[in-house]
This record gives sequence, structure tokens and C-alpha cells, in this order.
Amino acid sequence: MIEKNSGKINEIVYNNTVYHNGEYRLYPTLEHLFSILDLIAESGVTTNYLRITPFYRNIKLDIYEEWDVFDFYIECREHVTPSEQDVFWKEHVWWDSPEYSQIQAHLSVDDVKRTKFLCPKDDIESFKRSIQVYKDYLYEAIPRMMMWSQEMQHLSEEGLYFGYFCFEIESD
Repeated sequence: MIEKNSGKINEIVYNNTVYHNGEYRLYPTLEHLFSILDLIAESGVTTNYLRITPFYRNIKLDIYEEWDVFDFYIECREHVTPSEQDVFWKEHVWWDSPEYSQIQAHLSVDDVKRTKFLCPKDDIESFKRSIQVYKDYLYEAIPRMMMWSQEMQHLSEEGLYFGYFCFEIESD
């Protein structure tokens, strides 16, 4: 049974990603994700955190690939200083070392600044802006994820027709 946490945003996430009396989780497509994010942005509140992780599923090739390097994460704290913001972004550039050279070929610090956000809990406008920045970013990121999948999985263009992106949404 999937637990329903209290709070307006948690309720939006639960109502749009859980079904059959809390037994199963739904992983929304891009269109559904955007609808959920619009509801969250229009809610007029923030939450402790919101994480969205993209996945690529391909039914024909039996591939289920998590793209956590392209995930969205926003954390809301009581107070946020510029130095805390810098530390926050640096923590999310964990792949900036030689052993992650394949990831570095596909990501930049700019990607982190468009997917990872730290904002004051009472700053609803920053929260909403962060959601919009991520929505805009996905139009660029999804083709990159698709090309990267093609490279890593040696997928033919024809094989890609049987796949799609979906998203896991977590909040608290």
C-alpha cells in the first residue's frame, strides 16, 4: 500500500500517480507530467522537496532505463543563503571526475542549474519558476536522453518506435 502524505502538493502527486486504492503507482508520460506540474505550480504552496526522475521504457526491446542524471530536484528550506545555494549545486555535480567521462560528454553544470533548485520555503514564485525551467529543459533533454540511449543500448532507429519516456514523481 502506497502511503498518502499530508500536504497540498503531496495530495496532487498522490492523486495523479497512485491508483487501485493505493496499490499501484502510475508513471506519467510527458503530457501527464506537465499537467501535474501545472497543478503543483498553481497550488500556491511549496513543499519540503519534489523529485522527478525520467525513465525510458521500450516494450519490444525490454529496456527500462532510469535517467537520474536528468532528474528534477527542488528543495525548500526556511532560509537559503547564496553560499548554501553554491554548496547545493556543487553537491549535484557528483559526476565531475575522470571516472565519469561518459556522463560528462552529455551533461554540464548548466544542466544542474536547470534541474536542481534550492529555494526559501515561503518563496512560491521561485518554486513556480523552477518548475517552469524544468518543463522547458525537458524539450531539450529528452532528445539528448534518446540519443544517449541509442548509443548505450545500440538501438536501431526502428527499435526506438516501441519506447517512450515516463516519470517517477516523489514529494514530501
